[in-house]
Amino acid sequence: MGYNCHKRFMKKFLSLLVVALCGFIITSCSDRNSPNAPQQNTKKYGYIQVLNNSSDPYTISIKGNTSMSFTLNGKQSVTKTVEVGYYNVHVKQQSGYLLYPTEKDYEFYVKENKTSIVSFNTTL
Repeated sequence: MGYNCHKRFMKKFLSLLVVALCGFIITSCSDRNSPNAPQQNTKKYGYIQVLNNSSDPYTISIKGNTSMSFTLNGKQSVTKTVEVGYYNVHVKQQSGYLLYPTEKDYEFYVKENKTSIVSFNTTL
């Protein structure tokens, strides 16, 4: 009779252990995919300000973690929000030149919450 009591005790013990283990696993699961869980945004942002000191329009091409192209009219400026990282900004004159358009490249690193400035004028 001692063997059967021991066998029943082991079955109950193992059953209880399985239930406890399942409960532990269920309650320890991360809720990072839950809609109510706080989302971690690991991306950091800075700014590129482009100043066109010329009276002529320029095509601006920004290449880096955030890439874009746009036209900037003469005597205007614009500030773009970009991800932190290395950037190449290419400016090309669209009109107002005699032989060939003015073109220039700027390379720099955009830091978090900082503004990098690209300022240019028509070269004569």
